Formats: sequence, structure tokens, C-alpha cells
Amino acid sequence: MIAASAVVWKLKSVSAINSVVSTRIYPGRAPQGATLPYICVDRPPGQTPLAKFSTGTGSLRKTPVSVFCFGDQTTGGIKQAGELVELVRAALCPTSGVTASVQWNGTWIDHCTDNGSYEHIENPQDGGEVGWRAMAIDIDVFHLNC
Repeated sequence: MIAASAVVWKLKSVSAINSVVSTRIYPGRAPQGATLPYICVDRPPGQTPLAKFSTGTGSLRKTPVSVFCFGDQTTGGIKQAGELVELVRAALCPTSGVTASVQWNGTWIDHCTDNGSYEHIENPQDGGEVGWRAMAIDIDVFHLNC
């Protein structure tokens, strides 16, 4: 997914986010045993097809993206996850707005829209795990249809 890859690249370029998660920003799911805290960028839950804003060559496309922020339970837990969401919001949806398209790792981004944040419960993957609380933010990424 082009927009998700661009968002991962953008988040990795923000020093305030790097100071918390280092390079642990993953497309889709984090690898098993990944060190907390980390961020995952994926489609919103329950959504499989990409939504089109308009069509045609060079047209603007809207891609919904969810950014899941997982805090380290020993260093802040859900509070840390919430702080990460605020850093993500500031990086992707600045309050000053975007005055012109910018390029994130080869993808032209027009702007992003913040659709809100919420608490997310990650389901256990096997019988030995427990669910993990995280915070998530849903964003619409408006980018050129490359």
C-alpha cells in the first residue's frame, strides 16, 4: 500500500517519534517479539478495499490509514501510547495545514485528515499471550495516484 509506506517513511523521519520508538515503525503488524514501544501502520480495522477520491491519471486519491501506537507497560503503557498518538497527529496532520504537496519517500502527499483517535485492544496471538492495549489514530491520506 503506497500511502502506508509513505506514512511509515514520514514517521521514521520525525526526531520526536524516533526518540521514543527508535526505528520500530512497521507496515502492518510488528514482528513477533518486537521490543516495545513501537508503531504499526495499516488499513483501518475491517477495511480491505482502498477508497478513491477521484480517478484518472495524476488524480488525487484518498487512502484511509490507521496508526497503532503501542506503549511499553514498564515505561508508561497506555499513557505513552497516547503521547505517541499526539506525536503522530502533529507529524501527519499539522494544525497549520499544508500549503503545497510534499513528497514522502517518492509519494506526493497533498494533505492528511485526522479522523480521530481511540483506545485499541490487540487480540492475543496464542494461548500464552494476553491482549495488549494501544492507542490508534485514523487518518485519510490524500496523495497522487502514482
